[in-house]
Amino acid sequence: MDIGLYEATLRRTGELTRGLTAGDLRRPTPCVEWDVEHLVAHLVGANLVFGGVARRTPAAGAQDIMQADVGVLGEDPVAAYAASADLAVDAWRAYGPLEGTVPMPFGPSPAEAAITTHLADNLIHQWDLAAALGLERSLDPAATAIAVAFTTRIADQMRGPGKPFGYVVAVPDDAPLHERWAGHMGRDPSRWPQSTVRG
Repeated sequence: MDIGLYEATLRRTGELTRGLTAGDLRRPTPCVEWDVEHLVAHLVGANLVFGGVARRTPAAGAQDIMQADVGVLGEDPVAAYAASADLAVDAWRAYGPLEGTVPMPFGPSPAEAAITTHLADNLIHQWDLAAALGLERSLDPAATAIAVAFTTRIADQMRGPGKPFGYVVAVPDDAPLHERWAGHMGRDPSRWPQSTVRG
């Protein structure tokens, strides 16, 4: 995993949060149990948790932090996301290399797998956020290729109610890779019209 690609992915997600309004926070998202506010809360929580993983000091209650607790947003969701992304990126840069194991919430994991897990999680929710806001939702091709390879290996055992991945949604074979990946991750791109401005 290239740390620069990891950083660029987190920063791009942060760009989508800029300009969020109170109305935007109430919008539904492809994660049916979350509106935009809860989706951003999950992203912030994940940044905090994986920053702790990188430092080999996982946050207490890490599983709860990642369950979209809006308390992590404080008064400014945009600033909260930016600060949490800085924390995660700085931690992986400072506490690399990506060798050995790190303490994930569910137990020890190879460091490379841990940072790839975070990249894939952030990237699919970047798609979710763009879809919820009606924005263009293309994803970085290099990051998407890594995420596709990683999630393809683990997705089938993690699908269904109460699990991280939804059931596969059929997407045309000629659709862009990021749209086909969204379908693989249980999203239905046809339900989310795109534009280039917030409505």
